[in-house]
Amino acid sequence: SLTLSLSVRDLNAATDWQFESGGLDRLSTGTFPVTVVAGSRFGTRLAQRPFAWLCDVRVYGFDSRFTALPRTVAVINNGFEWRRWDSFVIRAGIADIPLSADLVRNPRRYGEEFSLAITAGFGAHLPSVPGMWINYGLSTSKVWAGVDQQMDVTYEF
Repeated sequence: SLTLSLSVRDLNAATDWQFESGGLDRLSTGTFPVTVVAGSRFGTRLAQRPFAWLCDVRVYGFDSRFTALPRTVAVINNGFEWRRWDSFVIRAGIADIPLSADLVRNPRRYGEEFSLAITAGFGAHLPSVPGMWINYGLSTSKVWAGVDQQMDVTYEF
């Protein structure tokens, strides 16, 4: 089974926060780029259990005020999800693969600037609440400077 989607994210999104460090107060304001996401999910079976390949392309071309960015940026994300057990899902993937004209026009430069993130995680069903899942993921930073973690709760209906 194949599912396709298209979404627009971060419309009118901005930051406006203040922090204090070592006696210095700083105010930070800014906008996020608007993100257009084209996604796909292809579901099949592996060892008689649900298995899916997921892929999305994210394009950043405008800021939240719809002013064109100096350079349009696009990245592709790929991953797999395997529901080996009814209440537990294993996930792995590669994220932030840059798509740029350098891939064709200047392969050497593309290779020098190429970076990606490797991801892994799981989802576990919370049996006390039907449809509720807790998700946890790890990913390398694009410059291999550390590991990012993410945790969320999802409700399926």
